[in-house]
Amino acid sequence: MLLKVAQEARPWQTRRNETIIDAALAAGESRPLHLKDPHE
Repeated sequence: MLLKVAQEARPWQTRRNETIIDAALAAGESRPLHLKDPHE
């Protein structure tokens, strides 16, 4: 889904889109964001 949206936004940057998505997913996997419960 991310790649599809990126391709629609910038179809001339296929390889860059893939690189950015891969890097973002890897960063999220290695350093996940832990949100605090707003009801605590």
